[in-house]
Amino acid sequence: MRILVLASTFPRYHGDHVPEFVFELSKNIARHDTVFVLAPHDYKSKLKENFAGLSIYRFIYFPPWFETLAYRGGMVNRFKESFVAKVQLPFYLVSLFFYSLYILLVKRIDIIHAHWLFPQGLIAVMLKWVTGKKVIITTHGGDIAILNNLIARKILGPIILNADGVTYVSSVNLALAEKHIGTGVLTNGTILQMGVYLPKNTASPAHKSIRLLFIGRLVTIKGVDVLLKSLRTALQLNSSFHLVVLGDGPQKDELVELTQNLGITKNITFKGYTTGQEKENCFREADIVIVPSIIDIHGYQEGLPVVALEAMSYGKPLIATKTGGLSELINESNGVLVEHSNIQNLSDAIISLASNPQKMRALSKGALRTAK
Repeated sequence: MRILVLASTFPRYHGDHVPEFVFELSKNIARHDTVFVLAPHDYKSKLKENFAGLSIYRFIYFPPWFETLAYRGGMVNRFKESFVAKVQLPFYLVSLFFYSLYILLVKRIDIIHAHWLFPQGLIAVMLKWVTGKKVIITTHGGDIAILNNLIARKILGPIILNADGVTYVSSVNLALAEKHIGTGVLTNGTILQMGVYLPKNTASPAHKSIRLLFIGRLVTIKGVDVLLKSLRTALQLNSSFHLVVLGDGPQKDELVELTQNLGITKNITFKGYTTGQEKENCFREADIVIVPSIIDIHGYQEGLPVVALEAMSYGKPLIATKTGGLSELINESNGVLVEHSNIQNLSDAIISLASNPQKMRALSKGALRTAK
């Protein structure tokens, strides 16, 4: 088959800090089929390149030096925070439609695979109406969470119902779509979590401190500020905690300043964005992995952070919040769930788990079973 992948998040160059899940999935599909990827352009990226078996195209939607809607913390954050980004959205939609139509016709595409309901899913369904091509949409959680908003439902509902297939990262997300749109979502909906590679070596080197690990973009929805405040509380009872933060994003300077204000600088290492062997080493060295995601004031929440699956693949005890698909993935046999945005709840969980080696070993075994 010849597949066109539409995504708003895709590596712009080698070593880019944006999440790689669309790239990894497309790369593996390309082992069996011909895959073309269309993603937004950025002044740092090429308009066209071939990499990892993929033909990658990037569409210009504004004068290149002023393209700010995509990347830089994600489209949702950019749209909420920047007036210029709001102005660029109509140009983005028009450009995405015509670039997609061109590739569909010239490359004789069989299937459109869109990531996120909006704007990629919207454009994919419009292209289906024009060309008759099949459309599969992969949702990632945040696009389902905003169905709580009436205007969002009016826009996203028809997208879901007119696609040939829609995948959800958890039954929680599918149930939410059914609640707001109706039972029609069940006819083309499938629950399909993102995948992770199982590591060959999960052995953890010995160390004196209790290593906590966070991996993710440094944006509000990730709840890193809650984690930092919880750590300060935990350190008052146990000074051996050390948190490693892997990731980059628009909140980094703010979080570094918060660390200084809390007086816990010596107990935290900001490593920035890492991948490959260094990321693997951080997983192996961690005693506990923490996913402190929150639900923001607009009701927006993540679907199922891939880092939770990765942590389990390394057999790491996991502390995570009751958001999105995390409450479905995690149970008392493989991790600990806490209330989101609750500093004391998270702090208590860190202290309790770290002081119970027997429970940590049991959760580690449970995490490996779940990963497999």
